[in-house]
Amino acid sequence: MKKIAFGTPIEPMGPYYSDVDLNDKPVSQESLTMLETLLDEAGGSLACELKEDGFRCQVHVDGENIRLFTRGAGEFEPRCFPEIIESLGALGLEQTILDGELRGCTGKYDGFKAMQARARYQGRISEKALREYRKTKIKDFPVQLVVFDMLMDDGTPLIDEPNETRRASLEDRFSGIDMIIPISRTLTTTPQEITALYTQKVQKEKYEGLVLKQPQLRYIPGDKKHWVKLKRFEPLDLVILGLSGSESQSSAYSQALVGSYLPERDVYQALGFVNLRRQNPATGNLFAEDLCSLLGKERAAPPKNVEIGTKEPEVYVTPNVVIEV
Repeated sequence: MKKIAFGTPIEPMGPYYSDVDLNDKPVSQESLTMLETLLDEAGGSLACELKEDGFRCQVHVDGENIRLFTRGAGEFEPRCFPEIIESLGALGLEQTILDGELRGCTGKYDGFKAMQARARYQGRISEKALREYRKTKIKDFPVQLVVFDMLMDDGTPLIDEPNETRRASLEDRFSGIDMIIPISRTLTTTPQEITALYTQKVQKEKYEGLVLKQPQLRYIPGDKKHWVKLKRFEPLDLVILGLSGSESQSSAYSQALVGSYLPERDVYQALGFVNLRRQNPATGNLFAEDLCSLLGKERAAPPKNVEIGTKEPEVYVTPNVVIEV
């Protein structure tokens, strides 16, 4: 049994990308067989939860003392989420820890863009900027906390309880609250039920994906082997143009600005940032660690043949390292 403490971030349990591909029509027998294996390993049933397109957030609540930890053990600025803080504070919770996703109320990709507008981190925004920010962003981009797990309830750790027990506690606490809602969840017993749910929610309704969870599984901090993520995807080979997200001069950057090469114009065009604090399955290291020795000397300005969008990186690099996204 691993001890957890209120007020200290718990290393989150996270899903891995499965080789199961439900995007093909018809779905291959290989994918159906893999789903059958997952069901057998889970004892015959799997809980399918919608994958929300938002920001992972671990919430520690003790009365009106509320902290919003990010996946990287940083903290969101709570004053940027007054409706969430107010809703949690009104529940009278004592030493309760929730695992969930902050998302825009509209859900899907529009909800993700709303969270991008709202997300600010403690210590990284001035009081003056915060006052201006609260006049516009909070009103124009409403958000919700979508909860998918409960790790502590009134000071009692729940991580050694089965997933279905934690889910029951979560539903008992948070059903019928507008700003704090349990994640949508469906219990399935056959590959065909999972495929039908994926077709409806992901392909037709355009949610990001599904996460498959074993109902009898405990919460395993840091585990990346048991929750299974199924989502729409298209792999792209993109070049690294810049880096951002270093907490100090000695730490690796957590984000890479990536782009594509346009041969007709002989330029590299930036597309967006990707997270480097994910595990490289080939080495077991974080991508941020593996890329340090490959990227070469940092630059203060982009090369002449690189076009940058509205968000610039902290530093630029010569575009000679390609990653699959």
